[in-house]
Amino acid sequence: MQLISATLQPIQIKASYLAVTQNAPAQITNSSFKKLFARLNAPVPVDLSAQKTAIAFLRIATAKLSISIGSKFAAEFERAQKKPPPKETKLSMLCISKAEYDASTHNDPVFQELIPRKQGRVYIGFPTHQSTGFGGHVGAPALVPTVERESIDLADPQLRVWNGELLGCVGAFARVLYNLEMENISRRFNPKVQEEDVVLLDEAIHLLNLFTFHNTTPSAKVRQYIEETFFSASKDSSILLLTNKGVKSSNLVRLASRDLSFLTGTPLLSEKIASGAKGFVDRLKEGDILKLAGWEDVKKELNSRTLSETHAVQFLRWLILENLPADRQRQLLGLAVVIVGDETNGKIVNLAEVKNFVVPGRIPVDGGFPLSVLPLEITKTFSTRELESLYHFSHFAII
Repeated sequence: MQLISATLQPIQIKASYLAVTQNAPAQITNSSFKKLFARLNAPVPVDLSAQKTAIAFLRIATAKLSISIGSKFAAEFERAQKKPPPKETKLSMLCISKAEYDASTHNDPVFQELIPRKQGRVYIGFPTHQSTGFGGHVGAPALVPTVERESIDLADPQLRVWNGELLGCVGAFARVLYNLEMENISRRFNPKVQEEDVVLLDEAIHLLNLFTFHNTTPSAKVRQYIEETFFSASKDSSILLLTNKGVKSSNLVRLASRDLSFLTGTPLLSEKIASGAKGFVDRLKEGDILKLAGWEDVKKELNSRTLSETHAVQFLRWLILENLPADRQRQLLGLAVVIVGDETNGKIVNLAEVKNFVVPGRIPVDGGFPLSVLPLEITKTFSTRELESLYHFSHFAII
């Protein structure tokens, strides 16, 4: 099976209804004791004749599939289903973007089954009890249901192959929609703005949560078929993510376990995304699709540029907290070159040459110091104990 074309159609649904249509009558209780408390806790009367209005903004994505199967499988399929397998079929997916979700009256009871929440439902020309595992409804008329017509048949050997392939196409199509939304975010990212774009962050979090996979019922295998093809859709097993450098492939992105503001050339995933879409990010880490920033990333960046005073402080703070082995610490300090003061005319300090630091108050600090002494502009932000924990840093003494 192969995806050969796709369309995306935005839709708007407006519903006007009387409040009485969504009213659930109170249950009648026989106990007089319960009746007493029911009267005391009676809900505020609702005007059942009131006219209600609700609106939903959604999008329907439709994919056309080309099907090519062997003659033996086709014969087995026709014998079981009393009809030959189709040569073409369609997949439909109903989902909702962040902007559409915010613009919709999504809490209205009339749209309770329409707007996907945590998971959507599979439709095979009719609704089934099968959940999709992600936040979108799926319509796939070529799927073969069980005899009860309540779920997808994954027990029969022939139908398991057929339905498994179709569900795999659902995962690939879901990835197409994910990439489309990420490209839309990428076009609106402004690299000149230093502050995080809250709107884009919220859209990215919504998108990642939309495609965070959950256990499916009644068949748990449905999640497996869809999720595997969703994450394996790219050749290098990567996925697009919004970072502080724009939308980048996950093999270039790093997740910071500490403050790594000094890594100005490394795309970092925002902490807001890491916490706001924790399930999705955890799945990427488990699959080794997204890696934590490590000393190799710091080494690569130190090899390519100098550090400002601020970045030097951030780097040393990270180095102290990371508690790396002495040989790795030595390598990083050997690569770190700092410009103290003005970036154009400031003093250049190679941390590989630094052996000592000055404790203000113990010796005069208004005189000059050799290049082997850590500049006071950097020293003043650390405690003596912190600096002593760094490899080969010790007190500067006048003999």
